[in-house]
Amino acid sequence: MAPQVLDALDDRNDTTRHFAALTVIHGGDKVGIQALVGALDSEEHRVVEGASYVLTELISIGAIDEAVAFEKVRVLSRNIDPKVRRNAVRAMVHFERRGAAREVLDAALEDTDPEVRDAATRTREIVRKAKAQELFG
Repeated sequence: MAPQVLDALDDRNDTTRHFAALTVIHGGDKVGIQALVGALDSEEHRVVEGASYVLTELISIGAIDEAVAFEKVRVLSRNIDPKVRRNAVRAMVHFERRGAAREVLDAALEDTDPEVRDAATRTREIVRKAKAQELFG
């Protein structure tokens, strides 16, 4: 993985950050993917936002250990940046909608940012449809 791709996670342009994160995910480079996971804990807000853009994918491919994935999403859902909160709420599709996961979605439905609220509504509907499909085929 070219270092410039990971450096782009700190770019001022969010499209550039997102493209860099997608390039790492779809490139499949294990070192780059672990760098994305580490970037979720960065002190640099732009880096966290860029990495959180592919949070759902990071969980899907198992890059974030199942034992810590939910807590990581919960923490990110409380981030000061509404883009990070929105990305975390989207990643909630990986978790059953009960208990703590339901609390995160319910809180997101009351978020001050309309995009976070919209993401929570869409995520809740996706989870509901997936559960119905599982139960009724």
